[in-house]
Amino acid sequence: MLPNALTNIIDSRTKWAFALATVSLCLLVSSCLMSGVDKIDADPDFDWNSIKRDEILMTPLIDLRDIITPPGDENLASPYTRDENIAYAEAFKQVFFKNRKDVRVYGAGGAFEKISSVENLSEIAKKVVSRKPLSLEETERLRATTQGIRFIFFFDFAKERLFYDYDMEKPPEALGLYVVKTYMAKREMLVKLALWDSRDSKTVFITEKTAFSTATNRLYIRTGLMPPPNLKVIPGFYNTAQSPDQADRQSFYGPVDEMAVHRARFPKFAAREPAFSGTFKNLVLSLPIHRSEQNLIEYENFTNHRPEITFKGSKLGRQTQTDVFFGFSSILYNRYRLGLGFEVSMNQPILEYGGKKYKVSNQMLAVTTDLEWELAQNWRLLTGSYFGAGAMSIKPKDSKPVTDPPTDNSETKSESDGYTYAAPRIRLIWGQKSGGQLGLGVFRQYYNRIDRPEFTDYKPSLWGGELTIAVQFRGF
Repeated sequence: MLPNALTNIIDSRTKWAFALATVSLCLLVSSCLMSGVDKIDADPDFDWNSIKRDEILMTPLIDLRDIITPPGDENLASPYTRDENIAYAEAFKQVFFKNRKDVRVYGAGGAFEKISSVENLSEIAKKVVSRKPLSLEETERLRATTQGIRFIFFFDFAKERLFYDYDMEKPPEALGLYVVKTYMAKREMLVKLALWDSRDSKTVFITEKTAFSTATNRLYIRTGLMPPPNLKVIPGFYNTAQSPDQADRQSFYGPVDEMAVHRARFPKFAAREPAFSGTFKNLVLSLPIHRSEQNLIEYENFTNHRPEITFKGSKLGRQTQTDVFFGFSSILYNRYRLGLGFEVSMNQPILEYGGKKYKVSNQMLAVTTDLEWELAQNWRLLTGSYFGAGAMSIKPKDSKPVTDPPTDNSETKSESDGYTYAAPRIRLIWGQKSGGQLGLGVFRQYYNRIDRPEFTDYKPSLWGGELTIAVQFRGF
């Protein structure tokens, strides 16, 4: 039996809230797993196979910043030193080596030292990232440093903006007794990576990523209203909220106005790290991947992520039990798929016991494990199982309204029976490897520890069927 506190939580009134929370979690996980950049500008005529044969030379981090700061905070956007620029090139190179095996990058050695000392390197970099042609003298100056390496990565710190922001909300649970004021100091940084072809003297690829580093100060401010005398439960943050000052009683909503009256509430600007270095992996993975490297990534890492909604149907006694499973799964070594999800009832079958009728509902958390076999380009076969734990809840069908209290609490009380669950299954999935997919399957389910006497004649059937709607995307 599940503890009463848990069974009270997962009742019929909250099951959809749990389901929506699960979907939100899946979306959050999927967004974290995907690696992306803000913009890519690629030459459509460039042959990416040529990179496989040639190596790439890195520049140090080049300062091309468009700098915007509040008055008096200019010192917070000071440039990196020469040693720091070289250290960042080495850090970027290490991220490149870790995540890409199809191309090689030089961030040290004789060629790197030569290109680090090129005269007016920042002026040349400005032309490269804006796709402006270099002069013959500039082109020859770069070629003289490369030691036969064809491609150069121009690694640029392109923009830095520091600004204050402010937000105010009136949460409904506050009952108008307090507001939440959020004071923020934000640092916006733009990093660009431009690939220059020394043979043709032109820029063939530019990728960029914006990073934010944010410091936050959140305050709970009373509005001045007093709790009503008949209020039994005081809102959670009311007792710890601070009293409003004279400015809080005015209608200030913008950061400029708040800065004028509440300068001390705004936090100090956060440092560039770790947000700045956090862009490196995104930039590295944005380069087109050779097929051999793509196969290696898909083989060694969790990838091909699949959020799904699966409708499951089986028998509960003489009635049909229909559940919906919200899940998210990823594949490893191109074969092993692992996932997590939450299952809730879509209908409430009726069972009869002791002359009374009861409505049945089901809630379950489950892990899914599968072997995925690619039968054809758009067809895959999955063989695996659900493993989970949950609660089967029953409630009298004809209970009296809450305004007419019953003499026997058992007439309205919802009771639950906890269980563990396993269901071997086989599914056929149709659809492209990236995009929408449909699936049909069958499963054989086993419930352990459903001991309530009401289920004596209404045990869940062994066999069931399922329909899956999913979207698959490739990530890392």
